[in-house]
Order: sequence, then C-alpha cells, then structure tokens
Amino acid sequence: MHKVIKVFFYFLLFTQGIVALGGLFELPWWWNVTAAYIGFLAYLYPLKTFYFLLAVMPIFGARPSDMQAQFLYLLTATTLIGLYSSIYKDRSVCKRFWAKVLEPNAIVLFVLLFAFVSLLSLIGVPLIELFGSLSQGTDLAKILTASETSPLYSISSQLFLLQAILLGLYLYGIAKPSSQLTLFKHTIFA
Repeated sequence: MHKVIKVFFYFLLFTQGIVALGGLFELPWWWNVTAAYIGFLAYLYPLKTFYFLLAVMPIFGARPSDMQAQFLYLLTATTLIGLYSSIYKDRSVCKRFWAKVLEPNAIVLFVLLFAFVSLLSLIGVPLIELFGSLSQGTDLAKILTASETSPLYSISSQLFLLQAILLGLYLYGIAKPSSQLTLFKHTIFA
C-alpha cells in the first residue's frame, strides 16, 4: 500500500510540476515567488491555505488562456503540492486520508469514472499533430498559454481537470465524519 501512495504522490508532483514549469516560463517572476510561498504555506497550514484558495478562485477569470486563469492554475498547482506534501509527511494523517478515500462509496467511484471518461476524450487528439507542434517549438512550458484551438490545449485541460479532482479528493479525504458538516460549511462560505 505504501508503494501505491508513493506512486500517487510522485504522479501528483510530476503533473503539478508541469504546470509550475509552465508558470515559470510564462508568468512574471513575482507571481512565481508568490505561488511558491503560498504552496509552502499550504504545507505548514493546509486547511487555512485550502480555504484561502477557495476564497480567491472567483477572482481569477473564466477564460483558460487569460493571464488571470494562468495565475490560478499555477497557484492551484503549488497549493496542491503543499497540501498533499503535508498529508504525505505525517504517517497517521496519510493512513486516515487513504482509508477514507479508498473505502467503497459512490462519490469516489463516480469521480474516477468521470476522470476515466475524460481521459478517453483524448483519443480524438491527433497524435501526429500534437507531436508535430511540440517539435516545431511549442513545448510543454507553453501549457498554460495554450489556446482552445491548439492540440496542447487538450492535455492542459486534462491537467486542470486533475487539479479540480485533487482538490475535491483532498476535501473529501481530510474531513472527519464528526466535523464533516462544519468543514463543508466553511468551504462553501469561504
């Protein structure tokens, strides 16, 4: 079981690291420093930083290729790295989190089915066109600025969907049954 948790953690670091790498090359330096600091705060104070992220999400715009949305993607990536690192560092919290997530229930089943169907939508992406655009100078660092007509946008939308799923999984996994109503109430009103 510990190997599965380690693989999940490294998968999270890899996927969110791609988003952070895109932010490093595409966004101003001061925003990268701010996002890294908030990610560090997520490691130290996970729940407060999670509430902060949920509170500032409406500020960041709605179009995926806007600068505001790119800021949100970078901020979410660094926050997710901090949140899951705080879970991974404490063995008891990690066991409780994974016990809650892996218990059989319909919520996790439907989220996993939704993620699977979403990944199946990548079948329609022409791989020749995607790898052709990557070889012509469009690299993964441009993942934040991919427009809706770019083949790279399909991959970036999957990464951003993964961010949403990981945020929901974090909220579901850390909620104790006794404090679940209070936690969800704070999350809704944040």
